[in-house]
Amino acid sequence: MSASRNELDAIATVFNNQFAGWDIELTPDAILLGKRGTIGNRGWRIHYLVDSDEVGEIFLEYYATHRMTNDRHVRIHTSGRAESLPAIQEMYMYKPEIPGDEERAEADYREHNKRIAEELKDEGLIPSRKYQRVPQDWWRRGTRCPQRSR
Repeated sequence: MSASRNELDAIATVFNNQFAGWDIELTPDAILLGKRGTIGNRGWRIHYLVDSDEVGEIFLEYYATHRMTNDRHVRIHTSGRAESLPAIQEMYMYKPEIPGDEERAEADYREHNKRIAEELKDEGLIPSRKYQRVPQDWWRRGTRCPQRSR
């Protein structure tokens, strides 16, 4: 199924409004079925794809990261509806007065982030590069921080 020019305009308008404060935009011409791309601008790293759902409606899905805010995972439909999808969590909360709650919250946090990261990698919305694990006490050793492996 193909989308009309108005439907592609609706997707582009919603996306562009979400990033208007950073002068980031997509044109309707960039929204082609099967297209994938990455936008890096003004501190944002946005990976996106254009696909269709089970009824053939075209959508734009993106995963956006910025060091100054939480991650965003959004699907924009041709109707202009923006659907928030699960994203990697940046923290967890617990009640210290409840024994074991911190351990439970941390385990839930780690399980959630692992599951979401795998889903995003499978969709191609985050890179699947392997990084070198940096020892937590690297700074105490008087050495420079190890660089990620390539």
